[in-house]
Amino acid sequence: MKIIGQFVAKAMLDSRIIDLSFNKIFIKHVLNEDVPLTIASLQLVDQELAASLTKLQNIAAAKGTVGADKVSVPS
Repeated sequence: MKIIGQFVAKAMLDSRIIDLSFNKIFIKHVLNEDVPLTIASLQLVDQELAASLTKLQNIAAAKGTVGADKVSVPS
């Protein structure tokens, strides 16, 4: 992986055109554009991890809803 990075870096410095596809998030990061840290942006990089985090968010939201339904009983 380090070799690919060096190759791409040298090509960018020399303004050479290389035939490689890069993720849109990676390109934005390289160009110092704002990359939001959201599950939607993660999904563009790793769909399985994004799906797992979405499931965890749904479970946490459901647990929060159940916890909010508890009624406190005065002593």
